[in-house]
Amino acid sequence: MKVGNTANRGYLLALTAGILWSTLGVLGKISFKYGADPLTVVTLRAIIAFITLFIILIIVNREFFKIKRKDLLFFVLFGLVGVTLIYSSYFHTIKLTSVSTAVLLLYTYPAFVIVFSAYFFHEKINTIKIFALLFIFLGCFLITNAYNFKSLKLNYAGILCGITAALTVAIYNIFGKKALQNYNSQTVVFYAFGFGALFLLFIRDPRFILKINLSLNVWIIILILAWIPTLLAYFLYISSLKYIEVGRASIVSTIEPVVASLLAYIFLKETMSYVQIIGTFLILISVIAIGFSQIRSNPD
Repeated sequence: MKVGNTANRGYLLALTAGILWSTLGVLGKISFKYGADPLTVVTLRAIIAFITLFIILIIVNREFFKIKRKDLLFFVLFGLVGVTLIYSSYFHTIKLTSVSTAVLLLYTYPAFVIVFSAYFFHEKINTIKIFALLFIFLGCFLITNAYNFKSLKLNYAGILCGITAALTVAIYNIFGKKALQNYNSQTVVFYAFGFGALFLLFIRDPRFILKINLSLNVWIIILILAWIPTLLAYFLYISSLKYIEVGRASIVSTIEPVVASLLAYIFLKETMSYVQIIGTFLILISVIAIGFSQIRSNPD
């Protein structure tokens, strides 16, 4: 793989974003052990990510703040769907069901992305993508122990929230690809987090900031969450959409549950069964297949 190949660069950006997102679970669980409220954590990480990028852009290039007036509503909807609804719907899915059910429902999103991208961007739905989707879903099914019905907690409200989470992630992908046609990655991520954080404050109630009483350990974790798997990961992923199809990027980013399982095994001492290891390999095969098909279709 040559660095000069822009398509391969996009593949690497999406892959790196997925790896960074995988740290969310471990960091989140550690913060919860210290008594942090999940909705407080997701709200603070969005606010901190927005403020951090605001400071960076003031220093680097203030031109990145400029958007056309006619695109303001687009970015409002982007932040509402791409940040607020994703965070809140996934949070409520976990609350109403179980982590296994939430993960399984969330990772149906590449299927939605591929259908939407075929309609909006005329991306082809080929055999490799279809098999990759099947392997990803089966891999997540095995990794989350969904075959053991005791690990699942199904109810209509929880399923609805889970499907909503998957749809909003898919829409975030489509919005991101669309925004890049007129703006750079910094601008897209800045306004997504800006409006997303604003709407999260309405859900959480802005007065909660005055009552925050978190330990130093929790603040350190929240800062890491805001800077690494949130701000940096989102920036890398949005940047990847400049170089590769949004459908391919969504499939590549599903490396997240694989790395998350490995991190949980290393840092949280969670065991991995043989079935989960098989699920891990199925997802890896899907990601590698998409990567190699990208390389073959874009030779130097």
